[in-house]
Amino acid sequence: MATYVKYESAIEQIANKIMDVFGNQDTFRAAIHTDAPTVATDTVLADITQIGASNGYPGTNNITFNSSRTGATITATAADVTWTATGGNLGASTTGRYIAIYDDTPAAPLDPLLSDYDYGSTFTVADTETLLLDFGATFWTLA
Repeated sequence: MATYVKYESAIEQIANKIMDVFGNQDTFRAAIHTDAPTVATDTVLADITQIGASNGYPGTNNITFNSSRTGATITATAADVTWTATGGNLGASTTGRYIAIYDDTPAAPLDPLLSDYDYGSTFTVADTETLLLDFGATFWTLA
C-alpha cells in the first residue's frame, strides 16, 4: 500500500480559493514521477520529474472525486485510477515510485500540487500489466 503525503502549499491553495476541493469545478489529475516529493517546497507539477508519456501512459489521468461535509469535516472519495501498459513498459521502460495529485484548473499558480503517494520502492509496469492507484474508502479528509 502506498503512503499518502500532503504538500504543505496545498492548504494555502485551498484557503486562498485556488483549489476547489469541495465543488466540481476543478479537474484533478494523477501523474507518475520518479523524484521524491519535497512537501515543504514543491508547489506545482513542474517541480517534479514525470515519467514519459508512452505505452499506455498518457502523461496524466483525470481523477473523479466527490467531497461531502459532515459537521466541520470535509471528506473526499475518489474513483481508483488504472493504467495498463501497451506495446512495452508503461512510460517507455522508465520506473516510477510516486504518484502526484494536482489541480489542472488554475492558471496561477499553474498545476498546484495537492498530495502524493509513495510506493516505497521503484516499480516498472511491464507490457500488458496494470498499475492501480487505489484511493481506498477516503481520498482525504479536511477537518
